[in-house]
Amino acid sequence: HTEVPLGDDFTWEHCRRREWDQPHAAELFLRLDFRSLLNRLNAVPAEVAPAMVEEVLAATRVVESPAELARVAQALLACRACAILPVAAGADPLRDQLVGLAIAAAPDIYVYVPLRDVPPQQASLFGEELPTTDHAAAGARLRALAPALESADVKKTGYALKRLTLWLRVEGILLAGAEFDALLAGYVIDPTAKFTLAALCEDYLGRRVELPELTALWRAGDGEAVAQAAGAQAQWLQRLTAPLRDGLQAHALIPLFRDIEMPLTPVLAAMEWQGIALDSGQLAELSAELGKTIHQCEGDIYRLAGETFTINSPKQLQTILFDKMRLAKGKKIKTGYSTDAATLAGLAVEYEIVRKILSYRELTKLKSTYVDSLPKLCLPRTGRIHTHFNQAVTATGRLSSSDPNLQNIPIRSTEGREIRRAFIPSAPGWVLVAADYSQIELRVLAHITKDEALIEVFRRGEDLHTATACRVFGVPAAEVTREMRRMAKVVNFSIPYGTTAFGLAAQLGRPRREAEELMQTYLSRFPGVQRYMEEIVAQAKAHGVVTTLLGRRRPIPDLTAGNAAVRQGAERMAINTPIQGTAADIMKLAMLRLADALQRHPALPAHLLLQVHDEMVLETPEGEVDTLIPLLRAAMVEAYPLDVPLEIEVKVGPNWRDVTPRVEDLPLEETGLMLSEQSDLSDQ
Repeated sequence: HTEVPLGDDFTWEHCRRREWDQPHAAELFLRLDFRSLLNRLNAVPAEVAPAMVEEVLAATRVVESPAELARVAQALLACRACAILPVAAGADPLRDQLVGLAIAAAPDIYVYVPLRDVPPQQASLFGEELPTTDHAAAGARLRALAPALESADVKKTGYALKRLTLWLRVEGILLAGAEFDALLAGYVIDPTAKFTLAALCEDYLGRRVELPELTALWRAGDGEAVAQAAGAQAQWLQRLTAPLRDGLQAHALIPLFRDIEMPLTPVLAAMEWQGIALDSGQLAELSAELGKTIHQCEGDIYRLAGETFTINSPKQLQTILFDKMRLAKGKKIKTGYSTDAATLAGLAVEYEIVRKILSYRELTKLKSTYVDSLPKLCLPRTGRIHTHFNQAVTATGRLSSSDPNLQNIPIRSTEGREIRRAFIPSAPGWVLVAADYSQIELRVLAHITKDEALIEVFRRGEDLHTATACRVFGVPAAEVTREMRRMAKVVNFSIPYGTTAFGLAAQLGRPRREAEELMQTYLSRFPGVQRYMEEIVAQAKAHGVVTTLLGRRRPIPDLTAGNAAVRQGAERMAINTPIQGTAADIMKLAMLRLADALQRHPALPAHLLLQVHDEMVLETPEGEVDTLIPLLRAAMVEAYPLDVPLEIEVKVGPNWRDVTPRVEDLPLEETGLMLSEQSDLSDQ
């Protein structure tokens, strides 16, 4: 067509191909939210990475325009490694907004990307083009960084990377390349030390630094101070990586850190993100019932005491129990004599009022901590409980949970089980699946001690407590009474952890002399256990540290303490830690294997929801249970090779309380998760 009006000012020079304006294009794509085009624009060749990082990031302290953001995004995508520090409006990633990111690509190079204005609203660092009060604008800025944040080729260092993972997921970004968590590294090296960023700087860089709390700065409304402080902390974080790696290497902890703790972080983040559904109506009914029971318990206590008093007042309780009723006094404290749980447990055997007081305490705690509080802790936008799983809290390596703590619901009490009934699947037609290791710590004990009698019991599949009763009381299995088995069970779970005769007597409800005789008989029947207890304490005193089978270490400095009570407590830690810590490591391996199995079966819509002590809880459609159970069984049973078999019990039900055992039909070979696929850690 030759009749197109071109205008008088047209020349062929206007049609010549020329170089394009990349920053202007990036600004345009960002403003129009052309994410796919922006991602293609950000695909910078690797060979320009060093120059790009040095030129762009060194020249930018705080991102102030869309064009600057585009250049920073390109530079970060070209990075090979960086440290990322989030700034948020609070500590909970699922409730508090992410307000900024500080990124350090070298010891002296950082950039701060503000996402939302400091309160009260101030002039935007981005100017008028992209008002930071707009949630969509903050999301657009993060999407500009998404190619780098979601790239596994850009290796990230962080502090508490699980929280960063969740903050980004809320914004629709899936963090990848999370390679090094300074918090976890410090924890693995010494779980008894402090892990704040300032403490790590002092311990591993020899620098005492003042690191202001970033959320407090942001709430104070000083945007410039937030940017400077966050950038400085990202730089310190970047500098910590090398010395922390050296510390892990020095103690042979790289495999534990690399193959267990770091891969577990996204698994825990996914569990927190998923949450678990709650039946608030059932808890409301339970609250009313508990209120009546507590009121009745109060009346019984007042009747037995002969007067009314404040049951929760330690001082008034001391007066009633020790002055008026003249019960045996225990531990002396500043305000008189202790009324703690351990003291009262020793008195409960003989005195009804003490039993009532302990019951009152348990019931009121259950009501306030769980029954009345759990519905308030549901996240409004999901209607679920999202507990926090803590990797760096316990000295033995066990996971803990908080806000709320779902590991302290007493399963043995009727009321505790009723609380579990409120935890339900998230959709109609779904069920909960709970898998619990059977006596895993005692199986680990058998492996570590090499005690032939213990190993024989587990290999034969005998009931451990009945077998122990046979050996301790000298009777055949047919003559073991329920009381004998109960006592044997208490001994099995007590003596291998350094329990004293006094403590055993309190648990058994028997005189101390009888408990001492029972201890000696047990140790003579299982000589490997006694040998282990003596050798591990001697080894710990010589080296000041104990380790698990997978190399997790725990320093125990109090083994040489002058105070006998402190020293004996340290000895119990030395005995217990290799057992409990190894069991915790095995559980973590099982979680990793299960997460991998679920990822390799994308058609199976099952979710891992909770990990409580030796138990995992999942949800799945009822029709998929027979597909899930063999995967779950294989992941747990084959997690780590011991001299005795690992066994689990799998239960299925409409809620956490009413799960009942299910027999898994498929053979292990059909699951595709045999021992040969384990982590290299299993062979060490």
